[in-house]
Amino acid sequence: MRRKKGKQNLKQRKKLLNRLLLLFAIQMVCMNIVVAFVIFASYMNWGCFRKMNDTTLSTLTKFMTFYISAVLAELLAAIVYIVHKVFSE
Repeated sequence: MRRKKGKQNLKQRKKLLNRLLLLFAIQMVCMNIVVAFVIFASYMNWGCFRKMNDTTLSTLTKFMTFYISAVLAELLAAIVYIVHKVFSE
């Protein structure tokens, strides 16, 4: 009886882990698309139309760098926490 329950819990844990990893992968892809669009639009605005000065572009690039780092750190921390909680038993 206990073995069946353990196997069932393991299957449920694997399903949960796979779904969460899929969710994080989708979030990463969406974030990358948004970041790429912002970077592309800002460089196009700066390069083609010259409506943006160099300091604004530099500030935007620095912000995007820190934003990407923060989001990646948050996602990695969430994955580590979830995996630890799922497989702690």
